[in-house]
Amino acid sequence: MRALFESGFRPLYPLGLAWAAVAVAGWVFAPALDHAPLSGPWWHAHEMVWGFLATIAVGFLLTALPNWTGRPTPRGAALGAFVGCWLLARVGLWLGGPLYVAAATLDVLFFAAAALACLRAVVQARDARHAAPPLLLAALAAADAVYLRAAATGDFGVALRALDAGLLLPAALSAVVGNRIIPHLVKQARPALALRDTRAIARTALALLLAGGALQVLAVAPALEAALLFAASAAMAWQWRQWQPWRVARHPVPALLGLGYAGVAVGIAALAAQAAGAPLSDTLWIHLLATWGYAPLVLGVATRSSLAHLGRPLRPDRWMLTSFALLFVAAALRLLALSALPGTELALRAAALAWVGACALFVVRFTPWMLRRREPAGG
Repeated sequence: MRALFESGFRPLYPLGLAWAAVAVAGWVFAPALDHAPLSGPWWHAHEMVWGFLATIAVGFLLTALPNWTGRPTPRGAALGAFVGCWLLARVGLWLGGPLYVAAATLDVLFFAAAALACLRAVVQARDARHAAPPLLLAALAAADAVYLRAAATGDFGVALRALDAGLLLPAALSAVVGNRIIPHLVKQARPALALRDTRAIARTALALLLAGGALQVLAVAPALEAALLFAASAAMAWQWRQWQPWRVARHPVPALLGLGYAGVAVGIAALAAQAAGAPLSDTLWIHLLATWGYAPLVLGVATRSSLAHLGRPLRPDRWMLTSFALLFVAAALRLLALSALPGTELALRAAALAWVGACALFVVRFTPWMLRRREPAGG
């Protein structure tokens, strides 16, 4: 247990991915198991955004910020308290009823405390360059509070706006963190490549995403929202082009991260088109963003950072490659399930099974390593 709580990624990566499997399997195969006031698609959406995506972001930032700033984040008993809070929140939100208020409070407390711990490391280091990720995490905590409060009062219009914020804030986080990670990994894989510095365009993409996302959440000025989000998507696509991820197709992790970043840009473009008046449903941009954007980014980052921090060889093995392949299958089938073609229910169930398999392979492969001390030499 001492090894498990050495760093944020050790407990939170496998728990977040295990819970992502539960949140999909429960929604598709056993929808009656969740209970009001957070039930059905509202429970599924909340758990995929906050129980999975934001949880992996917390694990990543608690691990990365000590390296970036030279200042510690919670570990040991303090990290154990974070994890206990997270677990109780998951169970309480699923069971609902009289447990809901306490579970919702614990859930918001988990994200708010994590944001504060990350911001504390930045402030102690006097390193304003890394202030954006903790602040975005704090915004996710605020959106979580609004969502859970709205669900408790039955105001699902407000809950939908909070969900929009929960979906778009990780896109802003991707613009910040992706610009740091993806070109670094591409350069490691292909040292001879000459990559342009995209930090300025990353800051531009961040500003455009935040401005356009705010208009989406507030449901005002759709024409301006569309213009801002189209510009943000174009900025991200320009970054992607400069990183030349197609040149590392034989290197699975940077290729997967490049695909995920492109998926985020496409999802943002779909939302912009909807705001501009295109007859597109919310489910399209949400699932483009989630299945082709965030899911590859999360699995790629979780795999690469786990291998690096555990001192393991950095090349994915067959377990990890199979997990990546199942992720692609799940993403393709989930989009097929949104179509008007026959067999959409079967496609949805097959997508859920592929997703569960992708998550389970990560959990089964990495959990035993999370319980051991770091290897003396890594790849």
